Amino acid sequence: MGIWTYRFELALMLFLALVPLGIAPYLHRIYRKFGRFAPGPALVSGLVVLYACGLVTFTLFPLPRPGTVRCGPDEPQAHWLLEPFNNIAVAWELLLEHGAAALRMGSFLQVPLNALLFMPLGFFLVYLWGRSLPVATGIGLGVSLAIEVTQGTALFGLY
Repeated sequence: MGIWTYRFELALMLFLALVPLGIAPYLHRIYRKFGRFAPGPALVSGLVVLYACGLVTFTLFPLPRPGTVRCGPDEPQAHWLLEPFNNIAVAWELLLEHGAAALRMGSFLQVPLNALLFMPLGFFLVYLWGRSLPVATGIGLGVSLAIEVTQGTALFGLY
């Protein structure tokens, strides 16, 4: 579980770094809208920023060390798996093969944790910003596609 702890700590540090940058304009906006400081909207907005930080850190970090990634004709070729729901089939096979022990394997945990990662996005889109369920689903698919493209291109060619 070390890598997930690392990512959570990184998300928390990113959140703590971003909050002071955005706190003054946000407090001004809340005060103008409500005539006073409203803790409810401030808490929800903080949760949205924390979620965004978590989404970035859990999908893009840790970055590989410079010099450890090689591309060339002699290297084994990494490729995108373009089979939809392939990870679900792999998780199911692990569960059938290993039983309860599969619940602690990274290949199994990837499926429920990916689904869990996008649940707050749907909640925020539908309940906070009034988007319809089909629009929220489309935005979720678009965000997921953007993450896959970013990961698949090694951060747009940086690695």
